[in-house]
Formats: sequence, C-alpha cells, structure tokens
Amino acid sequence: MRRSKVLSSPLAAQVCLDREHGGLWRKDARAEAIAGGLQSRLLLNFSSSVRNSLIGLGLLSEQETEILSFDYDPATKGLLLGYAMQSNHVNSLISVLPNELDSHDHLTYSMNNIRPITAFRSEISSVNLGPSRTLITTSTGSAHPPTIHITNLLEPEDVHPRMPLDTGISTVLRPPDLTTIWTSAPNRYFSNHQGETPTEATSNMVAIGTSNGIISLTRSWNSWESSTPLKTESDVLALDWLSPTVLAAGLRDASIFLWDARSQGSTLRLRHSSAVSALRRADSESRIVVCGLANSLAMYDLRMVREAVAGGESGTPTKQGNHPEPAPKRKKKRKSRQGGSARPVSAPMLSFDYSNAYRYPLGFDVPAELGLVAAAQDDGTIQMYSLQTGNKIKWAGAIPQQPQQGAPQIKCLRFVDDGRGVPKVMASIGASIVEYAW
Repeated sequence: MRRSKVLSSPLAAQVCLDREHGGLWRKDARAEAIAGGLQSRLLLNFSSSVRNSLIGLGLLSEQETEILSFDYDPATKGLLLGYAMQSNHVNSLISVLPNELDSHDHLTYSMNNIRPITAFRSEISSVNLGPSRTLITTSTGSAHPPTIHITNLLEPEDVHPRMPLDTGISTVLRPPDLTTIWTSAPNRYFSNHQGETPTEATSNMVAIGTSNGIISLTRSWNSWESSTPLKTESDVLALDWLSPTVLAAGLRDASIFLWDARSQGSTLRLRHSSAVSALRRADSESRIVVCGLANSLAMYDLRMVREAVAGGESGTPTKQGNHPEPAPKRKKKRKSRQGGSARPVSAPMLSFDYSNAYRYPLGFDVPAELGLVAAAQDDGTIQMYSLQTGNKIKWAGAIPQQPQQGAPQIKCLRFVDDGRGVPKVMASIGASIVEYAW
C-alpha cells in the first residue's frame, strides 16, 4: 500500500493519521499543527551599552525606544525598521543585515550591523516593501507635514554589510492639504511580465491612507504620479489589495470601501462594528478579515453583503460558526460622518474572540494559505485563530508568563518565509524584534 505523500510533512502531524484511517478531518487541524510548532527567539534588541547604562541610572526609560513598523527582505534576510526615541523625538528608518547563521541555522542580528537610511520629523506610520524591491515609508505628520519616502533596495548581489540596504536614491513626497498619513499598501500583485514594457505593466502602485481619503501613487519610468481616487470625511486607517485591481479601505467611522483601479470607481461595501484598525484579504478576493477597536475581529464575505447605500440593509449572515445576529434596523435615520444615512452594522460570516479596546496600531496578519489569523492584543500578547472556524489556537508564543496592560505593545507583526518553505512570524515588541519559528 502506497504511503500518502502528505505524511512526510512535519506540518501535517496532527491531521494525516485521522485522514489515513478515514476519520473526520478538522478544517483547523493543519493550522493548529503549524502554530503548535512555533518557538520564540529574540532576533534583535534595540539597545546599546550606553542606553543600558542610562536606564540603570534612571535617566532613560525602557519604553523610550520603540519599533513602530518593519518589513523583511527575503532576498537578503535584511530588516527594514522604523523606530522612535521618545526622549529626543527622533524617528528613523534603518536597515540591518543578519550575521552568519548560528550553529542551529538560525538568523542572528547585531546592533553593529544597523545602518541609517533616513530620518523623519514626525512619527513613522508604515514601512512596506513592495514589488521591484521598492520600499515605502510614511510618517503621520503633526507640527511638520506628513511624509512619503520611496526608495529602492539594492540587488542582493550588490549588498554589503557595511552599507545601508537601499540604493541611496529616494523620492520624498509631502502631499498638500493633508493632516495625517496613517498607512500604506503597495500592490504586491503587480509585477513586470515578459513581453511587457514598463509603461504597459503597472509595475508599482501604492495606496496611501490619509485623514482625507486615499492617495494613489503609480510609478511611470523614474517618476511617481499621484491621484486622489477616494475622498472621505473619516480617517483611512487600514488598506489591503484584494486583487491586482481592487483595494479595500477601512475607516475610523467603521465603513469599508472598495476601490477599483481600472474604473477608478469606489463603493461603500459594508460597515464593521467599530473603527477599523486593520484588514486583510482572506482565502479569496471576496473574503476579508477586519480587525477593529472595541474588541472586534470578524470575517466578511463580500458576496453575501449587500452594497451599503443610504438607508440600505446589511447582508444576511450564514448559519454556521459563532455568528452574531444581524443588527436591528433603525427606525430613525441620522447623518453619519460620511454624509449619508446611518447604516446598520454588516453581519459577519465569522467572528473571533479578540481583545483590544482602543489601541492603534496593533500587529495583524492573515496568512490565508496556512489557514491562520494572527492578531496582537492590548495585553501585549499575540493570539492565533483558525481562519476556517474562528477558534483560538494554542501555540508556544501565545501568552507570556505575566501579560499586563502596561506591557510593550506589538505594533507590527508579519508572516514571512524562512527560505526553506517553512513559515515563521516576526513581531516588534517594544524595542525588540522577536521571531516565532520552527
């Protein structure tokens, strides 16, 4: 009898035997198997002997330095970090390349390898690596205008440990009439294909979420062209591309818009139960997982939610899982911040037991191919869920020994590939980068 190939995978340890013997296969078993094998390890502690001495003397707080956002370059295994030092209001973008692999083939990073890229005059709000090795960094703006910084990373063969990871050539944009930039989302679906010239292939498109709506940036040869495809009266706090042409935008007033890059048209598609702090595409372009304040985390199927027009109703939920009842219709209409009538909350197809009352931002990611949802909570922990059932998943890095409300917040987390085809999680916890890997 031929042995099933799936049995050779360590990630399938909890699912294969039941399936081989004809048992019922739980949809979230693979997700549990993957999460169950993740072990935590400190990658980088943003500290120095001088800083530690100041902390010891009581002249500097451990909470003064914080990693606000980061991304990972799989080609060089380098980190791109946006950090803040509260004591002198420094906000910097840096790169750090790994040391040689240790005896267990683990990556290690050192403060000696940190190289500065640029500084910002307001808090960094996003760091994202897009196609063609384009790095987009944004700052919120306050007393100084918000900033969009765009640069390209060096090709892997040109990288040197003593040099920054970027080329040193950058574009800095400060859009007029803006008060705040909250987030950015490079369109990772776009890339150059054989037979297409750079002008025919929309090689780089970036969406920027602001206090006034969405800014679209498109690179044409060596310049960037901007437009404002969607204007809003509420902050755009979350963005994600659902397909090569469709962008989802989550707003502070709980609205979720879809924008189509081809038609340049937008529609108000649904309403979450609270301010939207993050959102991600799920296992298809018609499903999205929405993270919000007031302890709200839910998945919606756009095919089952009616278009949210003035006075319209939300869609009808499916009758499976832990689905809440649809919100009752309001008898009286009142004006919303978007200028239309107030709408009932859209009914999700799945909801998750999540804890975050008011903090923004907190780390969030949905590796749909793994069947997982990972969300940082306001007690300084990361909780994982099954994308199929919404159930919480126990894993090694889930709960520190003494989680506290005053613990360092996890403002950014990402699932990345470790180069062996095995997933791992990287998270910024205060002034450190921690990975959870096999």
